[in-house]
Amino acid sequence: MAPRAIGPYRVMETLGRGGTGVVLRCLHATTGEPAAVKTSQQGTTEDCQALRREIGILSRLGRSRIRGAVRIFEHGTEQGIPWYAMELLTGHSLRFWAERLWAPMRAPMRETREAVTRTVSLGETADERGATRVEPRGSASERGAASRVVRTPERLPCAAGQLERVLHVLLRIAETLAQIHGEGVVHGDLTPRNVVFRDETDPVLIDFGMALADFEPRSFRELPSGTRAALGTPGYLAPELVAGETVDARCDLYALGCIAYELFAGVPPFTGDRPADLLRQHASVAPPPPSRFVANLPSGLESLVLGLLEKQPTRRIASALDACHVLREHMRERPKVLRAVRSEASLYRPRLHGRHGVLAQLEAAVARLEQGRGGLAVVAGPSGIGKTRLMNELGRRANRKGALVVWCRARRLSTSEAGGSEVTNAGLELFRPVLEELHDMRCRAEPRLSGPEVAAAFDALDVLAPRSGAEASQATGSSDLSPEEARRRGLAAFALLLERVAPPAGLVVLLDDVHWADGLSLLFLREHARALTESRVLLLANHRIEAARTRELLGDAAFLELELGSLGASDIRAMARDLLSTHSLPEELFEFLQRHSGGNPFFVAEYTRAALAKGILERRPGGAFTFDVTRAAAIDVPSSIEGLLALRVATLSPAARAALPFACVLGSEFDVDAFRMLGLDDVDPSEVLEELVARDVLAATSPGRYRFSHDKLREAQERVLLPEERQRYHRRVAEHLEKGGSPWMENRHAALGYHLAAAGEPRRALEHLVRAAEEAAKRHALEQAAELRSLAVRQAELLAESEGQAALAAQREALAGVLVTLARHTEARACLERALDVIPEHDRLTRARVLRKLAASYWTQHDYAAADDALERAERELGTPQEADGDAWAELIQIRLGRFERLYFAGKTGPALEALVANLGELVERRGTDDQRCVYYFTAASAIMLARRYAFASEAVALAERGLVAAQALPAHRRALAHFILAFARMLGSKEDCRAALSSFERAAVYGESTGEVTLLSRIRTYHAMTLLRTGEVDATETAARIALVTAEGARLAPYVAAATACRGWVAWQRGDDGEARALLESARATWAAHPHKFPLRNIVAFPLLDLASARDDLAEAARLLAEIEEGFPALPGELDGVVAAAARAVAAGSPREAWLAVGAAVSTARAFGFA
Repeated sequence: MAPRAIGPYRVMETLGRGGTGVVLRCLHATTGEPAAVKTSQQGTTEDCQALRREIGILSRLGRSRIRGAVRIFEHGTEQGIPWYAMELLTGHSLRFWAERLWAPMRAPMRETREAVTRTVSLGETADERGATRVEPRGSASERGAASRVVRTPERLPCAAGQLERVLHVLLRIAETLAQIHGEGVVHGDLTPRNVVFRDETDPVLIDFGMALADFEPRSFRELPSGTRAALGTPGYLAPELVAGETVDARCDLYALGCIAYELFAGVPPFTGDRPADLLRQHASVAPPPPSRFVANLPSGLESLVLGLLEKQPTRRIASALDACHVLREHMRERPKVLRAVRSEASLYRPRLHGRHGVLAQLEAAVARLEQGRGGLAVVAGPSGIGKTRLMNELGRRANRKGALVVWCRARRLSTSEAGGSEVTNAGLELFRPVLEELHDMRCRAEPRLSGPEVAAAFDALDVLAPRSGAEASQATGSSDLSPEEARRRGLAAFALLLERVAPPAGLVVLLDDVHWADGLSLLFLREHARALTESRVLLLANHRIEAARTRELLGDAAFLELELGSLGASDIRAMARDLLSTHSLPEELFEFLQRHSGGNPFFVAEYTRAALAKGILERRPGGAFTFDVTRAAAIDVPSSIEGLLALRVATLSPAARAALPFACVLGSEFDVDAFRMLGLDDVDPSEVLEELVARDVLAATSPGRYRFSHDKLREAQERVLLPEERQRYHRRVAEHLEKGGSPWMENRHAALGYHLAAAGEPRRALEHLVRAAEEAAKRHALEQAAELRSLAVRQAELLAESEGQAALAAQREALAGVLVTLARHTEARACLERALDVIPEHDRLTRARVLRKLAASYWTQHDYAAADDALERAERELGTPQEADGDAWAELIQIRLGRFERLYFAGKTGPALEALVANLGELVERRGTDDQRCVYYFTAASAIMLARRYAFASEAVALAERGLVAAQALPAHRRALAHFILAFARMLGSKEDCRAALSSFERAAVYGESTGEVTLLSRIRTYHAMTLLRTGEVDATETAARIALVTAEGARLAPYVAAATACRGWVAWQRGDDGEARALLESARATWAAHPHKFPLRNIVAFPLLDLASARDDLAEAARLLAEIEEGFPALPGELDGVVAAAARAVAAGSPREAWLAVGAAVSTARAFGFA
């Protein structure tokens, strides 16, 4: 039931209802002026957002004084539902006008149509270019008979004999299209019913409910295959809309062609009883020339109509201005030329050029899904090279083949002074759209998501990645799980659910900008992507090629890695033609683009846009372009991306230019409610946002949500704000969040911290930043935790002068802890040194702790001299603790443990090490914490192994087992270390001991992954690979070595990189690839020889190299290797040691035959003991 009043309008009656909106005839309560008021029927979020978008479009067109678009008077909200009032058009629609035009000739016209239709049914179709071709069916006699049956009556006059009137109406419609396209608006549903007359000669476009405010929508999910075909009127849909492809202004030109055809010929170009019949004809059937139905239609007008109806957008008449030119040329009284429209309207979405080889490989990956072969594919390339465009194209093609396609985009963690409200710590943030899709499918009771296993998986996933507004602690079973176990289960559950929902044609998840992804999402890709190779799930990720750390984090998880390079000359030319929708590209323009763009597609488009904006490139009537070389040489063409983007901003209205800098404070992505909350003076948020989308400054990622089309643009505009303005607007955002925030903000602490920091309120910001960093670390978002800690340090620096430096020291120390976990040791040491600068001399305990952490960073990277110096300083700072000072005693134990670590990794044995271990035992027994007692067991076990040159020691295994028991009540990093030490002690024994060690390594890896401590994880994975080597498992060793290599490279640990390389060399040796084996093994050997760290298992490479020396008959090399084995690590079992000694004597004796027999015996015995 219609309301009685909306805003200042009294409702008189309902004029019409659509799928989502209703139009009411109203009178203004004060003035009595009539108006048509449109509002939402259901008031759903989607309907209201669509209505606001329509309001923004119509308001912008109104400001541009476009007479041919319905005028909007005012707008507002009623009980939270938007409405707008527009002029009440009392004239007839173009549909009625056309019916009345042709009514006197309707009967003979039907007879003509039937005759021509029967002729067309003989086999006329459209070839790939949209040209007409005839394929007669049957024999010659049959074709002749069919031709004799047809009786075509005399043709009727074109335009029902009123060509001038029809031309006038079409010209006004075409002019309006040229103007709205110039504003960046595509109507999207141009039909005779959506054109209404103000008077008999003044047609007006109405119903912009399906209009697109951007020629090139950036979100693939807005245009999945098959969805756009359901929108609009079937009789007027362009083929690209039918196909579900991305559309631009040329879809309106196709609809104009349908209308012109109907007005000239009296019949539409296609007819059918069902919408599907019409859609099929629009997609693939060439229309009969209208001259078949009517007489005296000028050939120029017929060419215009058929040119507008071309199937391929690139072959279609490209501009409404070109249509205006042709129509005007055929009128007896030619109206004045339409005023100039914005030049950017001449740019169209180009086809994909220069990427066919890469696309073919990705399509092959999609095709593999039907055979149950998925996994991770990665595309890398510099900014602007077309990574997202490529993924769009693949997603569209995969969707056509029946795959379920979901688009995900990483949101940048802003570290600018202004901050960014896009910061979140939610689990699996990169995969948020996939998570939403999973929950939606579950709500729809999809059969694939039924059963207890799936229910348990959702419970585990909800603990790890709670839905918006939910807390992890509220999820089922969360109280029973440690964070690391919840993380392990949640990631495994996510992988299971992805496999479950994948349809027969596969699930394709497009991951954009993974260089900004959260740590947990990257962990999932690194650890679970390989498991998806036997599933129907394809993860396609892209990242900037300069993001080296992203490549390290992903490791070798991808089965396919591709790199996009610059476009070649022919591709630049083809892309420019597509941008301008012309087949005649000025050669001077091509040379200009080739010179300035460097083959980067983004720059090709932007320099084309710049040439139009500067007037260097101009469109002439008829569609030809001219390029002014003289002006191009004289004008300062921007040479940077910032300059090009500034040209784009220069085309904005004053209101949009004024509002843009303020949108920047919201971050690279925000929603309309946040923008409204800024409360900008004299600015309509909906109108401004729609204009910014139309000018490609913003992109609509989903209803009511926007992001900047380029980060450089946001950064440049943010600098426009005065400091006091920036602070004021960030303060407004913070106040909004403190009152409850917005549904788009999953983590208020991170957002509040950033905005309060930018608002100049460091004390309040620091509190939220610390909490956000702690939450980020718990969820393994360590890169994000580091960013948050860095900003917390800056806030503490601001507070230091007024409130002391204790908070600053604490924040620098906390930041260093995160950086160490990320193996960013140089940065971590700088933080610790700066923390020492502000810790007062009397705070000896804190200074000692920081120095001890500094030493740990040094010895981790095997800088033992620097570590010794820092430990000496730490113990001097601490002095002798007071009897009752438990904290000081605990710190002294930590320093002594650090001394042991330094000696152990340097391979230093002897009295000093024995005395230190004994001293530690006494200290821990009297003064140690539970954690320190646990660590002491590891220390004692490690000391025994080192003293025995890493020969198997049952005493070390026993101590490691005691340490494991002690670690059960301790945090995950201690449990990881406990399992690792036990596994390491066992793997030094027999092959049976090695097999027992494997399960301990696997548990250590689980705990290590949950903590994110890459140094420990590198050690775990490296020795896991070497244990597999000792058991003789070639394939498993190869896989584990690849994983270990990536981890060690990420941790920047050269000895462990060498160990992983050695494992790969052993694999090559086992497979008979002697050249590869020798190169890899010698590389590892050389690294260990040059490094101060005494790697415990260096003899592993010596025996394969000894065998290879035998194959080359190189006795000198064999002698060197045998000497290394006898002196190196690990010490050999007695029997093997004896065989090696015998081989060394035989080689020294100089008899080749006996020497090589002895060497062969040594290698064979080493194999039996698992040393080769």
